[in-house]
Amino acid sequence: MSAIGRRSLLAVAAITLPMLIPLSAIGGAAAPRSEAGIKIISSDIFPKGQTGPAGTKGGFVVLADSSAADRLRLSLDGQALPERNFSILGKTISTRFELTPTPGVHKLSLTVVDKAGQAGETEEYSFAARAVPVLPTGKSAAAEAPIVVGGRFVEADGSPAVNLPVAVHMVLAAVGKEQAPLATATTRADGTWEAQIVDLPADVEKLATENNGVLNLQARASGVATNPSTGQPRAMSGVSAFSTGTATAGAGLTEAALRARQSPVVSSPLLPVLDEAELPPTPTGPDAESVEQRSPLTTQEKEYFEPTYFEFKAAYGDEKPRPPRIPAS
Repeated sequence: MSAIGRRSLLAVAAITLPMLIPLSAIGGAAAPRSEAGIKIISSDIFPKGQTGPAGTKGGFVVLADSSAADRLRLSLDGQALPERNFSILGKTISTRFELTPTPGVHKLSLTVVDKAGQAGETEEYSFAARAVPVLPTGKSAAAEAPIVVGGRFVEADGSPAVNLPVAVHMVLAAVGKEQAPLATATTRADGTWEAQIVDLPADVEKLATENNGVLNLQARASGVATNPSTGQPRAMSGVSAFSTGTATAGAGLTEAALRARQSPVVSSPLLPVLDEAELPPTPTGPDAESVEQRSPLTTQEKEYFEPTYFEFKAAYGDEKPRPPRIPAS
């Protein structure tokens, strides 16, 4: 073989040989993935995407979708936590764990590992925690303790709603007059906000006293944000309804008020504010004096709605009724 032929053969070998090397020898074959996964993740104090009280122990329940699930691998904000074993009760495969998060936005990463050691898809669960001052119950609590409220607003895609003004009002406005906000705030870079209610108006304080110290409030965030439909900036608004507690004169902070302070704050994603041209048309009906014409009855409807007449005949045909026979005594 000539030198040119040998060089050509070596060139072909150099091109084809790498294609013959198995993938596992280069970077390792992808590990088989388990079909077992997470069915439900829930929490009593820290619902997904919502805000709960920091420093409070919250329970988390995870349900697996397969009896092959063996244990749960989890981490909080990138830091690994001890694995939890699944237990089977009837058709329910579940595990439970508790966390006491610090103030801020947190992310749980959860992965089901089956009995063969194979891991399934990783699920993420985000929530927020805010600092809540815990005051003693009973008359020892200060009668004018400040009320600290807060929460988190997100845009329609889940990203934080940044730098939006927030106004806090009573859920039921006073009748006959405009209701001024009890407190105002601005959302931070992570979408969270916090405000302090120092002085309650007399009518609001009266309602709180009648409600065992529990205040039902709503926070509204509004401003210019990204429209989820077009991606363009436009007026957006979101509402968060929640409860908090206040100390009442002579009773301090009741147990109901304390529980209200520690309850989660449910936030809704921002939605576009519709102007008059974008509002759906108001349904219209017939005039009050107009008479609606009924459509003809079907054969089946006639059987039920049309009157039926029966012909009654004498019991003795055409003969006259006979008097009853009375036996002789």
